Amino acid sequence: MVYSVMVPTLLKVGFPLLLLLSFHVDHGMSSNDYINSHCNVTANYTGGTKFESNMRGVFDILTKDAPPNGFAN
Repeated sequence: MVYSVMVPTLLKVGFPLLLLLSFHVDHGMSSNDYINSHCNVTANYTGGTKFESNMRGVFDILTKDAPPNGFAN
């Protein structure tokens, strides 16, 4: 049986890899800085700028290409 020989080898390689990935995921979950982030609703951008024309273009494309049921699945 080839499988009985491969299982210990896979465990030797797989367990340390899973352990390493679990530390990486744990660190990623603990460093989420955007959970309680809020935008400043009184902020403004200057009208007539390239930013305004880009935003208008993006919104026009999004609303034109949206399906009839909106963005719901």
